[in-house]
Amino acid sequence: MSSPAISGGTSLFTGFTTLCKGLAVVLVGGHIILQILPSSVDYLALIPARTIPFAWNLITAGYVEQSVHQVIISAIGLLFIGKLLEPIWGSREFLKFIFVVNFLTSLCVFVTAISLYYITMQENYLYMPISGFHGVLSGFLVGIKQILPDQELSLLKIKAKVCISLI
Repeated sequence: MSSPAISGGTSLFTGFTTLCKGLAVVLVGGHIILQILPSSVDYLALIPARTIPFAWNLITAGYVEQSVHQVIISAIGLLFIGKLLEPIWGSREFLKFIFVVNFLTSLCVFVTAISLYYITMQENYLYMPISGFHGVLSGFLVGIKQILPDQELSLLKIKAKVCISLI
């Protein structure tokens, strides 16, 4: 049974939490910074060869989107999924989840890129800027599947328990 806030009509676009709106502004702001100052990608995105001196990239890379469609997908996903999960988890746990999943995603991408370099000896794995909020969005889908498995996601018209299978 779906709740009225999710099921459609004008209520679909209401009820976004302050935290989710703020994080969406951070995502859009990060994208705008990259457009205004293209060289900032070297300091904000994860570039495996430069991560050792710029270790903060393991945190900032998740909040920077390099293309317009990526920032739109991430902001919309954050707003709609956050509307479901934040009231259940609470703001503090929701923010902690985002931070931990973002950091671990970046760490895994870093290790994967270094490993791919050593396997293939192609330097593009070391110097390609990698960024995005998609690891957190995937984590949200896992959270929805575990907490609300029978919830119908109205934008996709599928049950949450099927959603993680599509990733």
